[in-house]
Amino acid sequence: MALRGHIERLSEDDQKNWLALHKRHPNIGTLATIAQYWTDGRRDLLAVTDQVELETGLRDVEALVTYFEFLAKAGLVSWVK
Repeated sequence: MALRGHIERLSEDDQKNWLALHKRHPNIGTLATIAQYWTDGRRDLLAVTDQVELETGLRDVEALVTYFEFLAKAGLVSWVK
């Protein structure tokens, strides 16, 4: 689910925002990797964030929401209601 190799699917503005996300949230790589392990289609993003915090001691809801929004824009995930 990583954007590596899929970044070109994003608009130019989104590509700039993707880089800005990494500058604003230097731990996003770690958070995103752990979050992907807990993303199973049954847990909501808040429950995934809770699991990430238990494993890493880091909690950044905004960064994870933004990360998954980028994945959705690239067509790699979809939001389930």
